[in-house]
Amino acid sequence: MVDARESQNKRRITWVTGNPLSLTLDSATWIETTRVLRAEGWEVTLVSEGVGGRETVQGLEVYTLHRANIYFLGRALFHLSMIRYLFFSCSTRRRIPTA
Repeated sequence: MVDARESQNKRRITWVTGNPLSLTLDSATWIETTRVLRAEGWEVTLVSEGVGGRETVQGLEVYTLHRANIYFLGRALFHLSMIRYLFFSCSTRRRIPTA
C-alpha cells in the first residue's frame, strides 16, 4: 500500500516527441531512458506521433497523437493536439518545485 503523501511527492514528467517511436531509429533512446526513469520512481508519460490513443512500443506504453498526412497543416494540427493534451492532462497535477 502506498502512503498518500508518498504518491503526492512522486516526480512526474511528460516527454513529447514529434516522431512516431515505432518507426524512428533513435526510439531506443526514448524508451530506455523512460524505463530507467520509471525504475527510479518517476511517473513518466511518453507522448509520440502515432495512430492516436495508447500504443505499446517495444513493451512500453506510449500515448500517441494522430497527425494528418498533410505537410504543413498536419504538423500544425499535431502540435495543437499536443498542447491540448498537455493542458488537460497536466492541469490537475501538482507542480513540482524547482528548488
